[in-house]
Amino acid sequence: MGRIGRLRLAGLLLSVTLLAGACDHQDANGRTTGRVPATPVGSVAPPATSTLDKSCLREASGARPFRFRTAGGAVLVGVVVGRGRTGLVLAHGRGGDLCEWLPYAQRFAEQGYQALAFDFEGSGGSRAGSGADAGIETDVVAAAGQLRRRGADRIVLVGSSMGATAALAAATRIRPPVAGVVSLSGAAAFGAVNALAAMPHLRVPVLFVTADDDEPFLGAARAMYRRARSADKRLLVASRGHGSVILAFPGQGPRVLAAMRRFITDQARR
Repeated sequence: MGRIGRLRLAGLLLSVTLLAGACDHQDANGRTTGRVPATPVGSVAPPATSTLDKSCLREASGARPFRFRTAGGAVLVGVVVGRGRTGLVLAHGRGGDLCEWLPYAQRFAEQGYQALAFDFEGSGGSRAGSGADAGIETDVVAAAGQLRRRGADRIVLVGSSMGATAALAAATRIRPPVAGVVSLSGAAAFGAVNALAAMPHLRVPVLFVTADDDEPFLGAARAMYRRARSADKRLLVASRGHGSVILAFPGQGPRVLAAMRRFITDQARR
């Protein structure tokens, strides 16, 4: 790896580590200690303005942000990269924004996928909603709808930490059903979103990714894996990390990312 490659890796490790530090945590009863502001498929709103001038977007070729509205009245900021009939919704962790997933979105785009990274309501450039259906789970539902409007007929939800909890719960609501869901360190519950309670209703393929040093999320992944009703369910336990940080460690990261790609490819072929 050259000097530029090492600098990019170091920067990625730093950024995702900072994001992990802000991620949600559970208490002894499996409840999260933080709560996301209330928010949840709506039409595309006017183009994003200069207030969305994120550094990650300046570095990403062709990544132009846009706004879209959810059923709960939130106005979210998102960016789509790539084209393809299989779309990926990439949901960030607590305290983060779409920049957490954008580097991976670009990699998936190079492989023929259409990837949407977005800011949850109340995060980054997104505005919170106030409707009865407002919340992070509904944000994911709206993001999937945006990809379908852009021609994706198979959707895979991918979430990190808080975003994984939202993706797991949303996967039981979206119609027509999504092709699959990938959870990286999803909590059993976050605020009003209870992914563990949703697992008996989850029948789409699911990949749970966690790490040996990632308690209580390791225990949550195992519990949700047992309760999920999916015919195709997989559990991958890495050595260290939380959420998308798991992907950043040399050696471990490429192996986990390869497993995610295999899972997504399997669902795209069905």
